[in-house]
This record gives sequence, C-alpha cells and structure tokens, in this order.
Amino acid sequence: MIADSSPRVISITSGKGGVGKTSMATNIAISLQSKGNRVLLIDADLGLANIDIMLGIAPQYSLEDLYESRVSFPEVLVEGPLGLQVLPAASGVMNLINLSNDQKMVLLEAVDEMADFFDYVLIDTGAGISSNVLYFNAAAQEVLIVTNEEPTAMTDAYAVMKVLNKERRISRFKLLVNEVQTASAAKEVYRKLSTVSDQYLDIGIDYLGFVYLDDHIPQSVRMQTPFIQAFPGCPASRCIDTTVDRLMHDPRMSGPNGNVQFFMSRLLEQGGTQ
Repeated sequence: MIADSSPRVISITSGKGGVGKTSMATNIAISLQSKGNRVLLIDADLGLANIDIMLGIAPQYSLEDLYESRVSFPEVLVEGPLGLQVLPAASGVMNLINLSNDQKMVLLEAVDEMADFFDYVLIDTGAGISSNVLYFNAAAQEVLIVTNEEPTAMTDAYAVMKVLNKERRISRFKLLVNEVQTASAAKEVYRKLSTVSDQYLDIGIDYLGFVYLDDHIPQSVRMQTPFIQAFPGCPASRCIDTTVDRLMHDPRMSGPNGNVQFFMSRLLEQGGTQ
C-alpha cells in the first residue's frame, strides 16, 4: 500500500485499439489489489465499455445512471476479484460519447466523495484522441501508454503522446509494451519511441515494462477471468507482477497538492476547455 493517504490517479490509454489496453488495465488493477492496495478501476471507454466482460461481472448500474442522477456513486460501484472496486461504463450509449461539463462535474464530485477509500484510481480510457480520451488522460496524475511492436501501434502511440503534449501540456508518460516475444523487442519499441520523441517533442517516456505474447491471455478472455487470476504462473502474469512492483516503487507524479485534489482541479480545467 502506498504511504500517501490520497489515491494515485493513473490513466491507461493507447493510440489504437487492439493492443490489449483493457486487458492490461484489469490485470494491473488486480495485481495492485492483491498486493494490499485498495483499487478503483474506472471504465472510461465510454460507449464501448467491456471491463465488465473482462472481469465476468454483471453490473446493475453504470456511469450513465450516475450521470442521469438515477443512483449514487457507491450504488454504481461493483465489487470485482479480491475486493477490487469497478466503476462500469455503458456499451453502445451514444449520449456518453461526448460528455458535457455538467456530466464531468458529476464524476468529479463522485470521485472526491470516495477519495479516502482508495490507494489507486485506474482509468481505462478509450483508444485514440477523441475529446473524452484526451479529457480523462489530462485529468490524471500519470499517463500509462500501452502499445505493441506493430508499426501502426507505435505510430498511434506517438500520435496520442504528441496530442496530449501539444494540447494538454502533458510532458511525461509511462510505457508498457504488450505482446512481445522477447524483452529486447520491447526495449526496441521503447528506443524507437524515445528517439522520435526526443527529436520532435519535449516529453519524457519512462519504460515501465513489457508483457509477453502468451496463449493464456486469449484463453482467459474467453473464460472472462483475468489471466493473472486464471493462470498466475504464466509468463504474462509474471510480467504484470513485475510491472506493478515497478509502478508501486516509482515516485508518483503529482499536481500542486499531490493528491486527489489534483485530479479534481484538472477535471475542472479540462472541462472548461471542451
């Protein structure tokens, strides 16, 4: 568990779909929870939500109900594996594609209400550079980029970092390379992204780790059970545990107050720029 009593707010994002972003988010969340942390996982892939499917849970309510004031924030939360708390979104709901400022304020107040109950708040954003994706990434204290070694995935990872840097003034990112066969292949992805970023952008990229290409991952998706639970000793699970250990020991990147008020102020700031 982290020493600071305020939650550490981390967005998990990607430049393109299909790189395993949501799988990484759910497995990182469970690994953190298993190490004695209190974790809230927010499904912010609004309109295309699938964390509930990944975890094999059936939420009664979703963010849509919260935004429409039909239920309170604690009522929307669903308990996942090991006590992990999940804030589910709704799939196929068009009115969540572009949040209004009022809707953003609802989430702001809800997270503020529950701030003392969590050590980590993980935000699984959508892929790409839509207004919602930029909004949630800009509101977090830390941004974790998930990519793989496909040229299109690396190009889109660079693109999302470029937009977040130019439009939202984010200057530091964490990188997790998924679906690699060797550690050296992951390091090469990091080298390429760092090289082009050093040349054209004023940002820093911290290499967080990698996850092996592992047949247990698609098998666990079909089982609707995160691989770190279904196959704790598999190569991918060991990679996640190593990544989470590194994440927990990394110093948090914080705002002016170094706590959830940073998240709140950034939500307000970003809400005003939409």
